[in-house]
Amino acid sequence: NPRKYKAECRLNGKLVGIRLFHETGELEWERPLKNGVAHGIEYRSDIPGKLRSATPYSNGIPHGTAKQWSNDGKLMGT
Repeated sequence: NPRKYKAECRLNGKLVGIRLFHETGELEWERPLKNGVAHGIEYRSDIPGKLRSATPYSNGIPHGTAKQWSNDGKLMGT
């Protein structure tokens, strides 16, 4: 049976990112990390193959312009 799974990304032994995958194997959520906190763009895809949001972080704090998309792929807001 297909199931969701989690992957940790490491560089020189340090955790630098986390990814969760749908049962289909497509990305559900990705969060890059720096010193244990969100740093970079976090991506979410609630429905396999459909990007729903992209939120930039800097040292654990949302920073910059986040974007959200509808189920049909149209940009809904920033």
